[in-house]
Amino acid sequence: MGESRLVDPLGEEIVLHDRTWFGHIVKRRAELRPYRQTVEDIVRSPMVVLRSDEAGGRPRGRVYLGRCPDRKLLIKVCVEEITVAGRPELIVKTAYLCRTAGPGEQLWP
Repeated sequence: MGESRLVDPLGEEIVLHDRTWFGHIVKRRAELRPYRQTVEDIVRSPMVVLRSDEAGGRPRGRVYLGRCPDRKLLIKVCVEEITVAGRPELIVKTAYLCRTAGPGEQLWP
């Protein structure tokens, strides 16, 4: 698969790399294994997008929230901006199950 290039409702392109999906997300949160398509759909059409201010000097990012099928939980998809070859790129950093959205300035809708 390699990577998935997704466009969010704000018109931004966000990349989900296989190395992130398999090497980080599924490795640490095996319960998400069947939900890659759901995670991609959440980025494309989330319930809400929030601005996230991470602690400890980590970069600001965005949080995309959507419902997890077959569970009474949300899936939170965290996106960060990195620099690749001198150009900014938005990437999926992690995803996990949660009960609430948490803090953050609402960017969409």
